[in-house]
Amino acid sequence: LVNQVLAGLESFSAAYLDDIVVFSSNCQDHLVHLKKVLQALQAAGLSIKTSKCQIGQGTVVYLGHLV
Repeated sequence: LVNQVLAGLESFSAAYLDDIVVFSSNCQDHLVHLKKVLQALQAAGLSIKTSKCQIGQGTVVYLGHLV
């Protein structure tokens, strides 16, 4: 379901089950990309758990890998 919701946003986002990563080359782009992903989730009636979010990180652990 999440992959369907994020269709068209693959150039800056990826999802596996309910784990989503948004990646950008700079802060300004990241805010734009993040807004698009959040709008897509909202339009689909999906929500996020803010306590599990990491925003604006240089690296994150995603699916057990440091990226």
